Amino acid sequence: APEEALGPTDVTLIAASLEVAYEERMLESRLAAAAMAEEHRNQRDAFLAEEDAARERLAASESDLRDGLALLAASERGVAQQRERRRVYNEARQREVEEWKEQASKMDVFDSEYMLQDRRKTEAIAVQHEAARQAEEAHWERRRLAERQMMPYADEDELFTQDYLLSRLGLVRPTDNTTSR
Repeated sequence: APEEALGPTDVTLIAASLEVAYEERMLESRLAAAAMAEEHRNQRDAFLAEEDAARERLAASESDLRDGLALLAASERGVAQQRERRRVYNEARQREVEEWKEQASKMDVFDSEYMLQDRRKTEAIAVQHEAARQAEEAHWERRRLAERQMMPYADEDELFTQDYLLSRLGLVRPTDNTTSR
């Protein structure tokens, strides 16, 4: 029997060795289980963090959507108010145009007579102004002729004096020989 060949010390050593091996395997098993549990916790934490981030994005999107809907509603109210104001304005303008047309039709005879009289007055004033302008031109022409007859060399003396003064100032007289009235 192999048991007899082993002594009590051998059996104790074998039992202790088996117990150490068993404890090592249990320790390794516990370490592996702890590592798996740690990995599982890390994955769960990552998943929860991702889920929280997704919830936050969803909440932000919902908030943006609510804000957008509120802006859209406000815009629609503004458009409706603008349409109403335009409708009221157009109605008021149409009433004004109709009133103006009605008054204009009543005043047509008076207006046409008044405009005819006004045109005649304007034409008469224009004729008077033209006659006054022509009379003034004739007056100045007669005056120039009289001055030339009285002093035939006056224009030449005046031009000489002007040329002399301009040359002293370092300037040149314009080439057209027009004199001012």
